[in-house]
Amino acid sequence: MTPIFISFFRFITEVNVNSFLAECVEQLDVASAFPVKQQICNLMSRFIRRCSDPQLTLQCIRACSNIVNEEKKSLNSLPALECFVNVTLSASQSNPEVSQESIEHIETQLSIASQSTPVALIIVDALTKYRANLDANWAPIIVKLALFGPVPKKETRVISYAYSRIFEEEEAHFEKDQIERLDEVVQKARFKAVLLALKLSSEDNARWTNALIEEIFKASAVMDQSSSRSFGLSMAHRQKTRGVELLHLLTTRIEDEIFAEKIFDFCIKCVVDPCQQFSIKLIVEWTIARLCVKFDKLFKKLTDDSFERNMAAQRIGSMSSWLNVLMLISRASPKNVDQCLEKVIVWCTAQNFPVRCSALAAARLMFSTFDKDRRKKWRLVKSIVNFDAEPSGNSRRVIENLCSDFYFAKLHIDDHFDFHTVLSLITSRTGMPAEETIPEKIIEELNTMPSQIKSSNSDSTLLSAPSDVYSALSKNASCAPSMENEDEGDLEEIPEETTEASFQRKIVKDTETKDDGVSLIVVASLVDKPNNLGGICRTSEIFGVDTLVVADVLVAQDSNFKALSMSSENWQNIEAVKPANLLEYLQGLRANGYTVIAAEQTTDSVMMHDFVFPKKAVIVMGDEKEGVPVGLLRAVDQTVEIKQVGHTRSLNVHVTAALMIAKFAEQVRFAKN
Repeated sequence: MTPIFISFFRFITEVNVNSFLAECVEQLDVASAFPVKQQICNLMSRFIRRCSDPQLTLQCIRACSNIVNEEKKSLNSLPALECFVNVTLSASQSNPEVSQESIEHIETQLSIASQSTPVALIIVDALTKYRANLDANWAPIIVKLALFGPVPKKETRVISYAYSRIFEEEEAHFEKDQIERLDEVVQKARFKAVLLALKLSSEDNARWTNALIEEIFKASAVMDQSSSRSFGLSMAHRQKTRGVELLHLLTTRIEDEIFAEKIFDFCIKCVVDPCQQFSIKLIVEWTIARLCVKFDKLFKKLTDDSFERNMAAQRIGSMSSWLNVLMLISRASPKNVDQCLEKVIVWCTAQNFPVRCSALAAARLMFSTFDKDRRKKWRLVKSIVNFDAEPSGNSRRVIENLCSDFYFAKLHIDDHFDFHTVLSLITSRTGMPAEETIPEKIIEELNTMPSQIKSSNSDSTLLSAPSDVYSALSKNASCAPSMENEDEGDLEEIPEETTEASFQRKIVKDTETKDDGVSLIVVASLVDKPNNLGGICRTSEIFGVDTLVVADVLVAQDSNFKALSMSSENWQNIEAVKPANLLEYLQGLRANGYTVIAAEQTTDSVMMHDFVFPKKAVIVMGDEKEGVPVGLLRAVDQTVEIKQVGHTRSLNVHVTAALMIAKFAEQVRFAKN
């Protein structure tokens, strides 16, 4: 060892710690340059844990807090914060007064993190570094960090996009330890907080797991009081999603059956509540399933007749979630399949549309896993799923979507229990934006406990499976999204010796045979709102429109489009024509014998109730605000408007299109010869 190191070692072992810290506090008061203050704080963080005087410890913490306030508006604000949290968290937290004041100081700093997101990252890094000093009183701070993340403003999204492009194109010029990507700060802070919670739970299960979960319950109760809780992408929705994700990950540590039942009851309350989004419901269903597989008592409770009746009485729609849980359990626990199926078949004739579809899909999937002998035992199931009382409508489509869905048909509650599936896949597949997911790259980089929870899974069957059932977000103040309740049909007949593939095959919708010479094209390239286009697509498919023209076919992948389209894009022919090319496109259609009709008010427009549609027609829908541009009107044969008697200026473009398409169908497509 060098002489300097030996001298320093003697100093730190022989110095009077209390006197030294008191001197540091005095020097902080007189120091003017921040680098000097920074070095003093670094020394304090080395010695403060050995301080025997709680009041002196508090003096040190307060002195460092003053530095943060002094440097708040300078370029040294974040380094000052780092000094403060290191000193605060280095101190022994065994004294209640020190612990309480330390928590208050950290909470104060965390409260400004929404304006300066790196603050959260600095705090969670320090908490992780000094976690041995923490007790369960710090659970609220850790849960707040795991739920952290402001709703990004438009400017923030633009800056984040710019950062992502810079790093994609110039990554070789940056060293990871030299610069923190600002577009990833929130996601890193949140994931590090999740890791911290799991580490504390793993290192001291009895002390930490229950405390953290209790804080999640409290935070959830606060969110449930929010007036915006049922609105998709509200802060309450985002935070509750993050909360149940953390709960789901922590539940794996639960060994106490009594506390497990408390979590079970919380999750049941979530699925019974009509104001929960799918990003919340799917995670809590998964949590319930894992608890039921682990604790037989909870499985018996879930399948108890009185529990089932009580849950249905509270909200009949919640039985879809109950059936989802049974589906998850049956896939992970073969010994429980028969009992799950007994419960499922009762609901195959339910009046509630989503519940009936879920039950029929579950029966189909469970039956598909049986061998020949078990199929003989459950012949009733085959009869139920073959029953075809109403051959028209939407149920076939919904059941087919469920039977191929990534969650309902593919997710395995144990095999797919990994960070990427919980924190990214479920979130993104249920309509949440990218900032609410934790990218796989960050998970791989930061996961310090891969032996306990895998970073990701490579199951292509799950990853490639569609999500046509749970991808919609609700912005309704009264309820969360559900499967559309329309007239429904039933399932195609299952052959006697069918295989699993028979249950997964594509079900093709029965269509009317179109009359020769009848053709309708709807041009919606000028419509730019995905929800309007989704509604037009749905109407077009229902009434047999030959082609729906949009500006970009990728709009059909938008969650807002899908919220109204109800998967009609899977059957509707959609073509892309840019607005700039519409004039040429319409002229080409006129040359092929089509009559071009614009939904527009002009001096020579005809009222729709007086207009007679030709057999070959093109309906052009205008922009939501400006209508059909004058330049396009010269390629139009006739403008048609809908007579109004009210004071409202105009109909929504989606409604206008629906009325005109229906009128064409009435006059031409459905007309009797």
